Amino acid sequence: MGVLTNSDGSVKVAGVLITIGLPLLSTGYYRYGQQGGGDTGQLLTRAFENEEGHSSMSFFRPQSGYFELVAGMAAIVMGSVLCCSSIRASKDDNGVDERNCWIEDKSTKAEQLLIEIKRVLYATEKSEGENRDGGAEPDETNGDDDADAISICFRCLGALTNQCAKSQKRKSKKISSGGSVDATTATKQRTDDDVLETSSQEACYLLLKHFPRNEKIVSSCLFLLALISKNDTIRQRHNTTRTSAAADDDGTPPRHNNYGLETPITTIRDALRRAKSAPSPTEDEEHSAA
Repeated sequence: MGVLTNSDGSVKVAGVLITIGLPLLSTGYYRYGQQGGGDTGQLLTRAFENEEGHSSMSFFRPQSGYFELVAGMAAIVMGSVLCCSSIRASKDDNGVDERNCWIEDKSTKAEQLLIEIKRVLYATEKSEGENRDGGAEPDETNGDDDADAISICFRCLGALTNQCAKSQKRKSKKISSGGSVDATTATKQRTDDDVLETSSQEACYLLLKHFPRNEKIVSSCLFLLALISKNDTIRQRHNTTRTSAAADDDGTPPRHNNYGLETPITTIRDALRRAKSAPSPTEDEEHSAA
C-alpha cells in the first residue's frame, strides 16, 4: 500500500480518489440496476439519446445512477494513473533502494549480505577491467561509477553491524540473567553467531581491499571488526595468519594470509596519513561548520 499512503501514514491523492471512486461506482451501478436497466454500456448509450432514439447532446437526459458511475470511473482512472506515475518516479529516483530493500530486512541472513557484497565487487572489477581494456584512465577517487556500489556495500555493512550488535546484546543479557537453554538450542545459537561474525569479518576485509580510501566504508569496517573481535574463530584466524606468515621462511606463500591484523592496521595508518595531509580548515569554515 506504499503507493497509496505516505511514510507518515497519511493518504495520498491517489488513495483518496480510489477510495471515493469505488463506492461511487458501486452506488451508481446499484441505482441503475434498481430501475431495471440493462448493462452499463446501455446506460451510457441511453444517456445521450433523444426521444427519437438519435444521439444528441442537446437532449441529454441522464438516468438515475449515471453521475455516480461516471464520477466513480473517472476517480478510479485518475487514481490509477497517479499510482503508476508514483511507482515509475520511485524507480527512477531511488532505483537502488527500491531494488535492494531486502538488505535491511530482519530475515536477511549474513551469508546473503556477504554474497551481495561479492556480487557488487565483482561487477565493479569487471567494469574497471572493461574501462582499462578500452584505454580509459583509472579513477582513484571513486567517482559516479562506484557510487551505487559503495551505497549498496555500505548498507550491507550497516545490516551486518545491526545483526552483530543484537547478537552481542542477546549474549550479554543471557550471561547477566544467568538463564540456561537446552544443549541443542545453545549449539545452534553458537553456530549462527559464528557464521554471522565470520561472514562479517570476510565482508570487512573484502571492502577494505577494494575501497581503502573511502572514509565511510573504512570507518564502518573498522567499527564492525572491533565489535566482533572477541569471537574465538576470528581470534584463531588472526593467530593462524601470524604463525603461518612467520613460519614460511622458505619462500613458499603463507598457508593463510587473508585475515591478518596488518590489513586494518595499515588502513588506520593510511587514514591518519590522509587526515594529516588534508588542509586545515580556515577560521571562517570552522565558524560556518559550528
